[in-house]
Amino acid sequence: MNFLALLLALGVESLLTHFFYLREFRWLNSLLDRGFA
Repeated sequence: MNFLALLLALGVESLLTHFFYLREFRWLNSLLDRGFA
């Protein structure tokens, strides 16, 4: 049970990290687009 909880936490953490990385990248991209447009 403990191992399962740890695995689940790691999976959620990696998903959240990936999601926020993509969001940050898109935000940066739109900012650069506005800056150079």
